[in-house]
Amino acid sequence: MQFVCQRPVADFCSQVRADHDQNELRIIQLDHRRLVIRHAVIIAVARRCTSQVTLSIMSDGPTILFTVFEHSGDMLAAQVVSNLLVRCPSAQVYAFGGPRVRDAGAQLIGEADMGRSIVGFGKGLAEVGDHYRRMAVIRRWLRQHDIDVLVPVDSPGNNWSVCRLVRLIQPNAKIIHLVLPQVWAWATWRIRKLKRLTDHVLCLLPFETDFLSQHGIDGTFVGHPVFSSADSASAPATDDAETAPPELPCTTVGADQTDGVEPCAMQDMCTAVGACLFDSVDGAPDAPTCHDGPAGHDSQTGPKLALLPGSREGEIKRHWPIMLDVYRRLRQRHDDMWGLVAAVDEDAAVQIRGITGEPWPDMLGMAVHQTPDVMRWADVVFVVSGTATLETAMHRKPMAALYAYPRIPAVVFGRLVMHTNVFTLPNLVAKHAGAQPFVPEFIPHYGSNVPIIDAIDGLITDQGLRDRQVRAMNAVAAQFDDVEFADKASSKLVELLGADA
Repeated sequence: MQFVCQRPVADFCSQVRADHDQNELRIIQLDHRRLVIRHAVIIAVARRCTSQVTLSIMSDGPTILFTVFEHSGDMLAAQVVSNLLVRCPSAQVYAFGGPRVRDAGAQLIGEADMGRSIVGFGKGLAEVGDHYRRMAVIRRWLRQHDIDVLVPVDSPGNNWSVCRLVRLIQPNAKIIHLVLPQVWAWATWRIRKLKRLTDHVLCLLPFETDFLSQHGIDGTFVGHPVFSSADSASAPATDDAETAPPELPCTTVGADQTDGVEPCAMQDMCTAVGACLFDSVDGAPDAPTCHDGPAGHDSQTGPKLALLPGSREGEIKRHWPIMLDVYRRLRQRHDDMWGLVAAVDEDAAVQIRGITGEPWPDMLGMAVHQTPDVMRWADVVFVVSGTATLETAMHRKPMAALYAYPRIPAVVFGRLVMHTNVFTLPNLVAKHAGAQPFVPEFIPHYGSNVPIIDAIDGLITDQGLRDRQVRAMNAVAAQFDDVEFADKASSKLVELLGADA
């Protein structure tokens, strides 16, 4: 039997082979096109990155990143940035911060929520989440931009993490802290962390450089903005040499906005604390609120007590009930005493009014955004411990200081981590200069308010006691003489960077 290869079968086999070859060619061409597109994308990205690097290299000045997480730090950084850009115009200044540092000339890489910061041991989950989101923004930016120096401003709870990122991502960048974390006061083991995460510290208190040198860390005293402000130049040298703001006209509104009190009944209070507008703060019940500051007090004859309950929500929550109780009980001893609360902003005013409730205390006003004027107006200041105590000393106003804490945490915390028995900043400066602490301080306060009332009563009634405090304040202020904060800090930054001014 003979088999014959039929032509159609051979043609079919040939066609299959041809189709197979054509499909392989198409796949190769498609892969080639994909490869070309991929290479084109890579080249475009490389060119863009190269242009950015070239621009960075061509820049004459250093690239500086400020990281700010609180209102106080925003103000500090703004002063330094403004002066730095005058001293070194070629500097490229960036900031993760707030409106003040932005307005001073820094380019924001992210805007911090100034209402939240990681403080102490009681931070909540929401704050931790915010913290990690902030760090993600900064991490992404650091991976895309080279910097010469990081300037972390205060807020160690946030800035330790930023410093670690810089050490990891850009190990050649310098880290220059603006404000020394209070490692000299509590949790001194943090000094080892600071040593790893800083190259230099710009110190605001005169004794801090000696502390750092004992631990092998470089630091420079750059003064304090409180004593470098325009207000400090006119601070009174004695207790009774007050500098009052200009007299302002008294403005009142209808009885429906003064919780049923006729405007004429408010006249004495208005005259005592200045141009008061008795209206309601948005979101709060009606309260006497001095929007224009405590200007005139010529007709007031009784003692004047300023109350500074702090700026953070937690501080106000802890301290205002104590301050309110002290005020009311002092009024029982001095029925002609006037009081004025300094609220840092409208939110603080709403919180203070809400805690106070009804009725609002007699002869007590509230000033919003007017803390320096409140201090100048007062005879005695009752203040939450912090930077405000230095500002009070700058105004030469006798004071008592408070910082409240629950009893058990205060005892445990004090025994385990506190390494000082003096807490108020003017007392610390005086002590390290060889003088005696002079401000009555109730820190931590968790018991009866009677000792506070007695201390403030003594300042109200004893002129000699007030005079002694003022003389001690003069000595404290002298340690900040001739050191202008913004100028000193910015010049030291330029020096450490080796940049040409």
